[in-house]
Amino acid sequence: MGLQNLQDLLKSGVTYVRNLSSHYDVDIKLRDAQPVYGFKAPHVVASGRAMSATGGHGDSPDHTEDESYVVDSPDEMRHAVRLGFKHGADVIKLMATGGVMSVADSPLDAEFTLEEMAVATREAHARRGKVAAHAQGTEGIGLALKAGVDSIEHGIFLDEAEAEYMKEHKVYLVPTLNAVQGIVDYGQGKSQIHGEKKASDFAQAFFKNMKMAVKAGVPFATGTDAGTPFNDFETGYFDELNLLVNKVGMPVQQVLYAATKNAADLLGVADEYGSLQTGKYADFLVLKGNLLEDVNNFRQADKQVYLHGQRMF
Repeated sequence: MGLQNLQDLLKSGVTYVRNLSSHYDVDIKLRDAQPVYGFKAPHVVASGRAMSATGGHGDSPDHTEDESYVVDSPDEMRHAVRLGFKHGADVIKLMATGGVMSVADSPLDAEFTLEEMAVATREAHARRGKVAAHAQGTEGIGLALKAGVDSIEHGIFLDEAEAEYMKEHKVYLVPTLNAVQGIVDYGQGKSQIHGEKKASDFAQAFFKNMKMAVKAGVPFATGTDAGTPFNDFETGYFDELNLLVNKVGMPVQQVLYAATKNAADLLGVADEYGSLQTGKYADFLVLKGNLLEDVNNFRQADKQVYLHGQRMF
């Protein structure tokens, strides 16, 4: 399934992917297997297992030890982050708050202390790695920012002070709008009731705060949280760009920068990827329609996808 997801992403036009949180470190294993076996796949930045607090997002009631690292103190966080890098992580994922799809918590819950997350950022930055925080509630977002994370994932209840901080300190916001909107649009009577209700309850605030973040000048990078209900690897990226343009109101050019230059910067690969410049790798798409005229031209089924100058599809 993981291999199929990678191939679906590449065919859709995603040439570099950052995976945040994977049971059994599957993303790390696939990243390392690609150059050995030569299968078609985007380049991968992998986190392996995420960092979760006991009973928090990522520590479900039927949790296994290979779902996430469960940590409850600064010392446990230090040990878990070091294990993550030992096992091959490129980036560290912190579950700073509860989540929409969690059974036992809320997106409003702050689940790590400032001290715990600060240890994670110190350990990661000492290894030239980055830290991404799943952070949806205002308090948890604020703590993650104070701890020095490199990106806020989701940011549903981001406030104006936090948005200003992110602008000043160049902390990226990766909203993954489609993870919520997919449940709202298609989840009635189909998804787990706790996820459906939370998505519906928080969707209005989510889009309102993303509009505020755009106006405030927060740096955005695009991501999808693909794999959540009604948010697949073939079309999730198209849906995300469409929502940013047509529901949040972000200018198309700004959305394209979020998907290319900004995303490459967040992934730490901007010296070699993210823009068509002499000396950089030739990862690009060939489309019939102009994206600046309609971002949904990206949905073209027979687009040409090039990776390092070689046509993949």
